[in-house]
Amino acid sequence: MTNLTEFDDAYTRKVSGETFTYTAQFTSGENVAWSARIFQDGILKGEPGGTLIDNTAAGDNLRMYVVSYIETIIEKGLGIEE
Repeated sequence: MTNLTEFDDAYTRKVSGETFTYTAQFTSGENVAWSARIFQDGILKGEPGGTLIDNTAAGDNLRMYVVSYIETIIEKGLGIEE
């Protein structure tokens, strides 16, 4: 059985200084499904998501992986409306 973890966070781009907030969720287990809703000033800017196959991370390590992925997407503007 997989557990669903949900959390809210914020990220400020290193280059431009723009701040984004996001809500994210992910499952645990061997195949992890994750998704996020990214906002800037309350306006939805993107909804990235994906699946981690053959995952071995758990708990805080898995959460940090998901956070790193989301923050990289924000920093690079991948799928984020400008």
